[in-house]
Amino acid sequence: MQPVDVLRIETATGFRQRLLGLMFKRPPAERGRALLLPRCRSIHTCFMRYALDIAWLDAEGRIVGCATGLAPWRMGFGPPGTRHTLELAAGTLAALGLAVGDHIEHVRFAKKGPA
Repeated sequence: MQPVDVLRIETATGFRQRLLGLMFKRPPAERGRALLLPRCRSIHTCFMRYALDIAWLDAEGRIVGCATGLAPWRMGFGPPGTRHTLELAAGTLAALGLAVGDHIEHVRFAKKGPA
């Protein structure tokens, strides 16, 4: 499979969206879709209908930890340095070739230039 250089990321901004995450939703129909939970260092998969891949990101969007195939009714905790959490359908990290040390480019992680 060819690497995908575009990851479609939806950002969970409100309390309800952050609380529910991908709960009660169908798994993404295509690889390369994700939900970003800003300022989130741990997640749960209570009430999930399917397993998730999780990428824990630092403040710059670098992957500092991963969990693959996190089953429903489990907890996941990011390693030291975690600032954000990315939720994906199980198998997505491997399918996209994403691993610890890779960088996710997103407007939230864009570095501000000198003023």
